[in-house]
Amino acid sequence: MTAAELLAALAADPAREADATALATLAREQPNDVRAALDADADRARNVVNGALRARSAAGTDLVVALVETGSPAPLDAVARPTRFAALFAHEGLMERLIPAIERLGLGDRLRAVVAPMVDGTFATMLETVSHDMRGGASVDAHARLLSAQLRLLPKSLLPVAAEAVRAAAARPVADRPWAAEDQQALADQVLQALESGGVK
Repeated sequence: MTAAELLAALAADPAREADATALATLAREQPNDVRAALDADADRARNVVNGALRARSAAGTDLVVALVETGSPAPLDAVARPTRFAALFAHEGLMERLIPAIERLGLGDRLRAVVAPMVDGTFATMLETVSHDMRGGASVDAHARLLSAQLRLLPKSLLPVAAEAVRAAAARPVADRPWAAEDQQALADQVLQALESGGVK
């Protein structure tokens, strides 16, 4: 099947793992041909990436990375959305491959616009789910370790942007509940300390 045919098949049925694998292979062997097919129908290209992400499979993850690696704008547009970017960290093994692929293309700054919304949303969600009795949720320490690990995957040029977003999130008013202000400051302090230990100010 051609790249256009595989894209059409996956747009109709994202669960076709054999087609996802075939398209990922084709994207690496004939990146110019696959990019041309992606560029020819950007909406379909974004739909295929969205379908691959929803599938949450190894084949889907591999396809997303391979399509981004072609350099076509549409796949990158699909992943670099402020409303989606934070959720991509929940996809096992995706961001460890996707962000370096974006950097190899020289497009690391393309993620600049999504870093602050990602930090803000993740920070707020973590504060809502902090547990002090360990019967549910996670501790501030656990949340800080997770957010720090996610931020360290970002291009190094964007880590100062992430640090500034953490400071901004820490300065926002918090809900009137026990420990809220303390949790907010502790989470920010631990994440900033982790980033600064890697040379980020």
